[in-house]
Amino acid sequence: MIVQPQLFKWLIFLYALVGRLLDIISTKRVTPGLQLESNFFVKKFGWTYAWFTVLIALFAFSDPGFGIIIGTFSCFAAFSNMRNALIARSLGEVEFKALYLRAWSSTSKKDRLINTSLNYFPLLLISAVQWSLSVLSRNGYIADVALGILSYVIAMLFWGGVYKKRNT
Repeated sequence: MIVQPQLFKWLIFLYALVGRLLDIISTKRVTPGLQLESNFFVKKFGWTYAWFTVLIALFAFSDPGFGIIIGTFSCFAAFSNMRNALIARSLGEVEFKALYLRAWSSTSKKDRLINTSLNYFPLLLISAVQWSLSVLSRNGYIADVALGILSYVIAMLFWGGVYKKRNT
């Protein structure tokens, strides 16, 4: 390893911490009232719980691989949040939610499946390539990036599905 182990853990901790902060700040920008939040726990327990999740970055000190997964997952979540920020902030949470659900319910199941698949397939492909590189190079940290991406996709498919079922 090029970097000293202790410094490496600090760098991974910072990656996980900044990722968590980006996720929370971007969530706050898009849905300050949590009307659009799909995570059941954040929606139920509010901003206190959301800010509490920053502490998960501390696990990077005991397991840097887990820190990489958390940082990667959180950065993808922040990116996803900010894709909707402009419209959500201009329309407001309630109107944006109504527009989104109206579009969702007026789209055929086939189109929803195709759109969802095409939305997440590139991420699954990146994850598969990362995983393959980790096997070929015997570098577990590359695999952790892949797991971070994969866990994001699974969470979005699960929480998105739960959110849509609760709201349609």
